[in-house]
Amino acid sequence: MGDSQTKRYMELQMEELKEAYGVEKQEDETQEGENKHRTEQNAKIAQMYEDAAAYEKSLKGFEEALALMEEVSVTQLPSALLACSDKSEDELRTSLKEMVCNAMKEGKYASYLSKISDISFEEIPQVMSEVSGYDLETVEAEMKQILKREWEILAAVAKEHLDDEIAEIKITGLKPKYAKRVYELYHGIKK
Repeated sequence: MGDSQTKRYMELQMEELKEAYGVEKQEDETQEGENKHRTEQNAKIAQMYEDAAAYEKSLKGFEEALALMEEVSVTQLPSALLACSDKSEDELRTSLKEMVCNAMKEGKYASYLSKISDISFEEIPQVMSEVSGYDLETVEAEMKQILKREWEILAAVAKEHLDDEIAEIKITGLKPKYAKRVYELYHGIKK
């Protein structure tokens, strides 16, 4: 017998011995690309952390938006925020415009709101400056203050909800860091 035939014969004998003594084949049950952390137990733990992860993501987005406020002008804000938002560009502009308009309903700009109903978010400072007589820098600074205040409120609410979710996880006896790690492994966020 040649070397390859001898080797194959020995492999067959070994397989027969394993079968005879009840030793299972050692095969990797998960194929390449499959997540070996997708077990029933991990699914339950991941489900517990689901809401906390959503609040964590929201909080991170609001904090990034607040940091961007210092770096860019009001007119550059929508395109700068696209990176830290899961909204489309149009949804983002609409959302920003609604925030500003809702806050301006009371105050010195209230009578001019009808002038900005059909314009884009980026045009608001210029139009409000022209119709109100206030200089552009003042209008932009006030818009930034409005957005900053709104995001601070939203960040505080997201933080409060996150704390509530973490407290619920602690009640079950799990450590929040463990639940987060299982969530990330289960969903393939971390390897």
